[in-house]
Amino acid sequence: MKYIEHPTGSQVVQTAFSIIALLSVDYPNSEPIAQGIRLIMSRQQANGEWLQEGIEGIFNKSCAISYPNYKFIFTTLALGKFAKKYPNFK
Repeated sequence: MKYIEHPTGSQVVQTAFSIIALLSVDYPNSEPIAQGIRLIMSRQQANGEWLQEGIEGIFNKSCAISYPNYKFIFTTLALGKFAKKYPNFK
């Protein structure tokens, strides 16, 4: 398997997945987590939502599946977990 970065770079859903994982295992370095939080916050729209970015899932290596609510569920979960662990983050 070969890693291929998305043409637009990091995406909020995959960033949120990573943040949730790092927070769940008490990753000792908070800077990469804070960097991901900044990315999620920078992409949030004025009305509170996030725009749909790339397709979130591939099934059987051939079928792209969009999960439109992932951009709300996992970004909010990542932000909430981060706020709980680092309440003084600015």
